[in-house]
Amino acid sequence: GSYYRSSRPQDIGSNRPEFETTALSKKSPQALLALAKAAEDGDTDASFQLAECYAEGWGTTADLDAARRWYGIAAAAGHLDAAYRLASMLMRGDDRERDEQAALKWLRFAAEAGHGDAQATLSRCYHQGRGVGANLSAAVSWAKKSAANGSAVGRYNLALCYRDGIGIERDREQAVILMTQAAEQGYARAQLLLGRAYAEGAGVAADRSRATNWYELAARQGYAKAQYNLALMLLADGRDDERAIEWLIAAAEQRYAKAQYLLATSYQRGIGVPVDPERAREYLYLAASGGLAKAQYRLAKHYHPGRGSMPDARSHWKWIRRAADNGHVKAQYRLGKKVLDSPAALQAEAVEWLRRSAEGGYHRAQYLLARCFAKGIGVPRDRVTAYRWMCIARACGNDRAGLQSEGLSQGLRADAIASINLDAIRFNERCSREKTLKDA
Repeated sequence: GSYYRSSRPQDIGSNRPEFETTALSKKSPQALLALAKAAEDGDTDASFQLAECYAEGWGTTADLDAARRWYGIAAAAGHLDAAYRLASMLMRGDDRERDEQAALKWLRFAAEAGHGDAQATLSRCYHQGRGVGANLSAAVSWAKKSAANGSAVGRYNLALCYRDGIGIERDREQAVILMTQAAEQGYARAQLLLGRAYAEGAGVAADRSRATNWYELAARQGYAKAQYNLALMLLADGRDDERAIEWLIAAAEQRYAKAQYLLATSYQRGIGVPVDPERAREYLYLAASGGLAKAQYRLAKHYHPGRGSMPDARSHWKWIRRAADNGHVKAQYRLGKKVLDSPAALQAEAVEWLRRSAEGGYHRAQYLLARCFAKGIGVPRDRVTAYRWMCIARACGNDRAGLQSEGLSQGLRADAIASINLDAIRFNERCSREKTLKDA
C-alpha cells in the first residue's frame, strides 16, 4: 500500500522539481483561472498542473473528481507524470472504489515509456500480485529498469530484492549501494532502512552516529516510523531524552501507535517527562485504539477486576479479546484459559485460542494445549500430539513441562521421541527469529 499514496516526494520518490511544487502551491485564484483556461484550450502541461492543484488543494478547494478528470486528459495526450498520478489515484481508490485494472493500464503506459516511478510501482505490483499474477522475475526486471532511470523508489525496491533474495540472488553489498543511492535522493523509507542497517550492523559496519543521521533525515520529512526509531535510539543512548520525547510526540500526532505506546511508558515511568499517570493512560488508550496488540493487552490489565487501577471486568475482557484477535499470545492464552472453564460446548473454541498462542511461542499455552490433548479436553485424545506440545513447551522454557513430557513419552518409539524433540528445538528457534523480526 505504501507505493500508492500521495505524490509527496517522501512517499513515492517523485522527480518533480521543488520549485515547481512551490509555485503550484502558491497559485492565486486568478492564476488558477488562467491555468484552467490554458487547460481548456488544450495545453497538456496546464491540464497536468491543474490536476495537481485540485489533487493537493493548491489555490483552490481539493476536488479529487476534478483531479482525476484533468490527469486523464493530460495522460491521454501522452503526459507521463499525469498517467502515473492517475494510476496512483485509481490504485488507492481515495474517495471511491479502487480500479486496479484501469490503474494498471495507465501504469503500463507510463512504465513502458520509461517513467521511473511508474516502473517502480509496476515492479511492486508484480511482487505483491496486485492486479496481476505474482511474478518475481518481472518484479525484479521492472525494478532494475526503474533504478537505471534514477527512480529513488526503484532503487529502494531493487535494494530490498537484493537484501532478501527476492527473485534474484542475495547480495547485501549491492543492496546497501542501492539503498544509499535512494536515501541520498531523499527517499524517506530508504533513509529509515539505511539507518536501521547502520544501527544493527546489517550489511555495513555498525555505526550509531550514521544511523542517527539517517533516521533524522527521514524524521524531518515527517515520516512517523523514522521519528519513532530516532526517538528509540536517543532514549537507548541516553543522549537527549527531551529531544526523543519531541520526536515521539511528532510520530504520535500522526497516530503512530508504537510511538503512542512508548509515550505511555515514558509518562508512566518519568522517562524524559515528569511522571503523569493520567497522560500515560491517555496515550495507552490511543495506542490500543490504533490496534497495537501489546497496548490493548496492557490496557486490559488496567481494567483487571482484582488487580487493575480501573477495575471493570467487561472492559478487561473486551481488550483481552481485541489483543487476542491481533495476535497477542498472552491475551490468546488468557482467553483460551477462560473459555476452557466454560461449558464443554465451548471447549473447542478454547483449544483454538490455546493453539494460536502456542504456535506464537507462548510456553504456558503450549503446556496447557498438551494437557488438553493428553486428556481429550476440547479435542480427541492424542498422546503423540500431547507429547509434541509438551516437548515444545519444555524447549520454550516451561519448567513444569519436563516431568510431564517424560510421562507422555512412555510407549513411544525411540526414533519418534528423537524426531519430536528435534522438531521442538527447531520450533523454538523459529519462534525466536520471528519475534526478533516482529520487534524490529
